[in-house]
Amino acid sequence: MYVSKKGIAIPEVWMPNEKVDLTRWACIACDQYTSQPEYWAEVEKVVADAPSTLRMMLPEVYLPATEERLASIDGHMAQYMADGILENKGEYITYIERGSSNSKTRHGWLVAIDLEAYDFDPSKQALIRASEATVISRIPPRVKIRASARLEMPHVMLLVDDPNFTLDSITTKGNKDVIYDLDLMANGGHITGYKVAQDTAMTLIEAMESMESEGGMLFAVGDGNHSLASAKALWEQLKANGADANHPARFALVEVVNIHDQALDFEPIHRVVLKAEMENFFDAMTAYFAEEGIQLDAEGDTPIFTLYADSNEIPVYTDASIPMVVKPIQMFLDRYAEENEIEVDYIHGEQDLKTICDRDGGIGILLPAISKAGVMESVSRSGALPRKAFSMGEAMDKRYYMEVRKIV
Repeated sequence: MYVSKKGIAIPEVWMPNEKVDLTRWACIACDQYTSQPEYWAEVEKVVADAPSTLRMMLPEVYLPATEERLASIDGHMAQYMADGILENKGEYITYIERGSSNSKTRHGWLVAIDLEAYDFDPSKQALIRASEATVISRIPPRVKIRASARLEMPHVMLLVDDPNFTLDSITTKGNKDVIYDLDLMANGGHITGYKVAQDTAMTLIEAMESMESEGGMLFAVGDGNHSLASAKALWEQLKANGADANHPARFALVEVVNIHDQALDFEPIHRVVLKAEMENFFDAMTAYFAEEGIQLDAEGDTPIFTLYADSNEIPVYTDASIPMVVKPIQMFLDRYAEENEIEVDYIHGEQDLKTICDRDGGIGILLPAISKAGVMESVSRSGALPRKAFSMGEAMDKRYYMEVRKIV
């Protein structure tokens, strides 16, 4: 496998054979719809007994993983390889065009990255950095799943700062062959994948490497930070136990996306608080914000965020900027959860939040969008944003599992 000086690699890709129904094969990332088991129940109906990536992963709505489920995941991986359902297609970069819910097409490049070039600790100043804070407690259960599997499927999306759309220009001029072209299940939109010619792939890697920021950052993790952090943690374990420097688990499949891509909308990640009473909750929130020097008001010109409960929206006003309130909201929720028996979940869509609140009697915190302008500079210079600060697009726009790679 070719690996560049800055840790960008051309991966060996495994794909289903031509007889496999790719619509039932490709399944949305496991970290989506974590409060909506009904979504996954519908996916089960669509997949039925067909070969599918659904059988090779654990939707996080079902965490923690049981030993039986882990064995089933790796068992399906082994079966698909042994039966020829999965085939080794060789080493290449995949160029991906993905339709999104905003009716625009997102462009991406599937590569592998050297985990030695990545670190979620902002003090390490790695080439590849987390764009938001990493929750350490979320890593072990995900490491357990990866450690028991022989294949990986990527839902990590790395952001690159390419304002001149150089990568698009290189790809357009180069040779490429269609690998797949289909509509994804569950309103996932249309997706087309192309095999990029070797010479074009090398030119793409050179161009990506030239986009390193003044602060020494090449990529920021836009989606799948905990997945990548888990891959890093597993590699560190294997390395400590004497794994070869070229062990396949040293690398991880990722999709590189230009942060300036017109289809890439930065959406807020809303919060749902269950088992809390609105009056006590809002009083506690107001008091906490006051400690942080931020005054919350019930009246003003433009609400900074909105509370939702009992089918009512309650706008909250303050003079603070959007990035300034995301951090204290998260810090408040962390402390409130320690002091009260509540549950907090993170929801990508406004309507999904309202549905969950109406169904379960929760309190929703509807957050405004954070502008993507300056995100790369902020991460490069100041470190990660608060966790769950933003999401790239609606839940249905997230990566669907398609390609796989061996990690044993």
